[in-house]
Amino acid sequence: MREQEYRVPRAHGPKVAVIGGGHGLSNMLRGLKQYTENISAIVTVADDGGGSGMLRQDLGMPPPGDIRSCMEALANTEPVMRELLHYRFTEGSLAGQSFGNLFLAALNGISPSFDAAVRRMSQVLAITGRVLPVTTADVQLEAEFENGATVVGESKIFYCKKQEDCRIRQVRLIPSRPKALPEAVSAIADADMIVLGPGSLYTSIIPNLLVDGIVKAIRESDALKVYVCNVMTQEGETEGYTVSDHIAAIFAHSAQGLFRLCLTNSSPIPKAVAARYAEEGAERIRCDKSACATLGVEVVFASGGGIYTSAAEAAAKVGGKLIGVDVDQSANIDTYGEGMCVTSAMKGLAETVKHMLGEVVAGNFANYGGQVETLGLVNGDDPTANYVQLPMETTQWGDGFTQDDYKALVKAMYDGDVTVSNDISAMPATTITVNFAGNIK
Repeated sequence: MREQEYRVPRAHGPKVAVIGGGHGLSNMLRGLKQYTENISAIVTVADDGGGSGMLRQDLGMPPPGDIRSCMEALANTEPVMRELLHYRFTEGSLAGQSFGNLFLAALNGISPSFDAAVRRMSQVLAITGRVLPVTTADVQLEAEFENGATVVGESKIFYCKKQEDCRIRQVRLIPSRPKALPEAVSAIADADMIVLGPGSLYTSIIPNLLVDGIVKAIRESDALKVYVCNVMTQEGETEGYTVSDHIAAIFAHSAQGLFRLCLTNSSPIPKAVAARYAEEGAERIRCDKSACATLGVEVVFASGGGIYTSAAEAAAKVGGKLIGVDVDQSANIDTYGEGMCVTSAMKGLAETVKHMLGEVVAGNFANYGGQVETLGLVNGDDPTANYVQLPMETTQWGDGFTQDDYKALVKAMYDGDVTVSNDISAMPATTITVNFAGNIK
């Protein structure tokens, strides 16, 4: 019998409480709303910079920026409304200010409380789930550094850390232990899953845990508790941090064993993205699994390729090795055990696709359609310059077929001495049986 994909209707999806702030939380919400409508976003209110800081100072209201970003992520509105919410004024006294922030500020002016204003804006935007400020108290964030220096103000932490050139030892809220919004506590208590992050460690995630009632609610919950670690370090906060450093900082500000699972990235970072982050002084966060295990946290890898991580985990348990994985994943596999990756396949699909698209645009599709073609063979002397080739460093070469033999074969193909037949009618007959088991999702 053919199995069909089935997904629980979003209205009946799991109850998920997501705790954080900034861009990390809003991006998480954009993904989650595709699977469940029962989302509670619990958002920090310690921001004092930018447009949010101006409104906070001028109107005496909690900073609206992070809350507005979360509502934008969950909104189900017309495109013009989304465009309005994103719009920032470019001139005059409002230069740099977001219309979405002003909208929430106006609603705050006609509402009995800030959380009531958030509820009203949520109704206007027809958001999926709900957005909750972690507290309605007027709080400031204070950071203490390892050299004893302190600074008050979320927006000042970055600059002070650069000046002091040492790690953050602790952050605190002023006033200390403000009361959590009751609805935020209830959302955590009712959740099937509690998600921390991703987001700025000291200015988006930890401030929520310093609000009275939040950690207690998390600890008492029977929900699945997951920390989503950032992919990159953050300049002015977490330079040089590993995954375990992030976990240790959260535990130090909350409770040991607050969560048992950590989701972290294991995919290579695209070169263009890595270069952009490098300009900001950021680098990929290294996953130190053994140190995480010492803290009582199991690391779950998320990868663009994905499947190799499960295979590597299984191979490591039985002392096995892996063969036939992407070349850009081989180094990651070897982190599970030295020499675990026996060989790799180099696909080079990106360059191949670019080449073919260029040929199509040039009107040359007829040269490729209905034919067997070796794409990306652009150099007969250097196999690594070609699009689709075996990696020189990770492939295991033996006496039966050496690296020199392979190079000679590539050169022969490039020179035309060895060809691949284009006669697709002469392909041998074969039978392939496929057992359809539905979409893995």
